[in-house]
Order: sequence, then C-alpha cells, then structure tokens
Amino acid sequence: LPALRVACVGGYGESASLNERIARHGLQKHVVLTGRLPRTLIPDVFHDLDLSVSTHRNEGFGIVHIESMASLTPVVAYNSGGLVEILRKGGGALVEGGTREFAEAVAALLRDDGRGHALGLEGRQVVEEHFSIDAMGRNHLRYYQDVLSGKAGRR
Repeated sequence: LPALRVACVGGYGESASLNERIARHGLQKHVVLTGRLPRTLIPDVFHDLDLSVSTHRNEGFGIVHIESMASLTPVVAYNSGGLVEILRKGGGALVEGGTREFAEAVAALLRDDGRGHALGLEGRQVVEEHFSIDAMGRNHLRYYQDVLSGKAGRR
C-alpha cells in the first residue's frame, strides 16, 4: 500500500516526539496529525476515511468508532474490550491475535473496496438501530421501567 496515508485524529498534533519519529522514518507524506478537531468537523473527517482502527485492547466504550460507523467508515479492532460489544453487531472486523494479524486485517480491508463499503453500510445500520438517540432513549426507558417494576437483574 505505497500510497497509504494515516490520519491520527486528536491531540497527537501537539506531540513533538511523535512528529520526530515520523520524520526519522521518512513518513511525513504518509502520516497526517490533525490535532484536536472541533466536534462539528468530526462527521466530515470520518466520511473522508477509508477505515477507522483501534489498537486498544481495553477500550471501555468506543464513541469514536460509533462516530466512524455513523459516517459509513468500517472499523478494525482487537476482539477484546468494550468495542467487541459494538462491533459484534456489525460494521467492522474483530481481530484475534497480535500485531501481525491486526496489520493483515487492516491491509485486507484497505485492498477490498467492496467489503469496506458493505461494512460501512452495515455499521451505519448498527448505529441507527442501537446507538441513535431514539434507540438509546428507548433502552434507557425500558431499563428504568424494569428497575421500578422489580424486573431488573432477573434477565
């Protein structure tokens, strides 16, 4: 993937050591450090990405990946942590194994536009069904109704 460009979205732009390592390896043309972005730009940025990845194995809840999926961007993550609950419903690839398996999953998705597109559509559907304001409101309401009726904890 010689034309690959990686965007690190977030506070990474302020990291002198990261900029130094990128330069030391001659990767300036391949890595974009966005710095912190205003929330209003997030959907536009995620729509421009081909893939969203997380190398965290203990992410509690991946809001950035829900935002990616809402923007039709498929996600690759390790099969551990809170992202499993999200991606098990669809919209990405869960990776077993280590760094090599993770890199292979990323490369495979970047090489297969059809699969990436299908996962992007699937991810958008997952967000609408499980993580939209309406869906989350219904789930919270049902939970509190169960608490009040004494059904919570019996499921």
